[in-house]
Amino acid sequence: STSRASVRALRHTAIAFAGGADALLAPAAARALRPYVRFEQSVYDAAAAFVDAQFGAAPFVAVDWRRPPPPRPGPAGLVAAAAKQSAHEVARHAKRLQKRRSVGRAFLATDISERAELAHLHAKLRPARLDAATPRAAGSDDAVARARAAHVEVAVCAMASYFLGSDGAPTTAEVLEERLATFGHAEETAALMGDDHETTVAPHPDGAHGVATRAPTHVAILHDEL
Repeated sequence: STSRASVRALRHTAIAFAGGADALLAPAAARALRPYVRFEQSVYDAAAAFVDAQFGAAPFVAVDWRRPPPPRPGPAGLVAAAAKQSAHEVARHAKRLQKRRSVGRAFLATDISERAELAHLHAKLRPARLDAATPRAAGSDDAVARARAAHVEVAVCAMASYFLGSDGAPTTAEVLEERLATFGHAEETAALMGDDHETTVAPHPDGAHGVATRAPTHVAILHDEL
């Protein structure tokens, strides 16, 4: 088991691992480690700079729009993920939340490449995009650049006032963990997009927007998906 003393001992320890941090959702002993598993500080710095340049102190909703993952094993066989949300459905979720909470700005993280779908969502939501605002450094390795951009996207989504994720997507799971463990957002500020457009997300009980752009810096931990 993981004792409080052993967790405290990690405050100045660097942990490197491959894969997604969502693997730490279980068991309980692993969950105790999650607040100490962070991106390296430069990822948070880049995300904070992006949020400051695009939104300033204004609240915004972050949307993680992803392709459905492959079916996963379950007790009764393979379990299929929820169907991909169309651009029209994503826009309905996001616009409904923005209207309810008087939030006018949006950020989009996605692996969707269909031009017509993206054009439709951009016309409806006019979201900020990391790839459009952050040019790749000259001479950088493509794989490294892609991994870093993915990490910064997760951090931006974790900083957002509200978050809408894709059911079953590993990136969404990672964002949800970052929001809770690193930035301390209430669970009610995030939700998965589903077919019921009448109940997109539960608003924060106290009505606070809660944009957070600084992660605690008492640990320096590398999370590398390469």
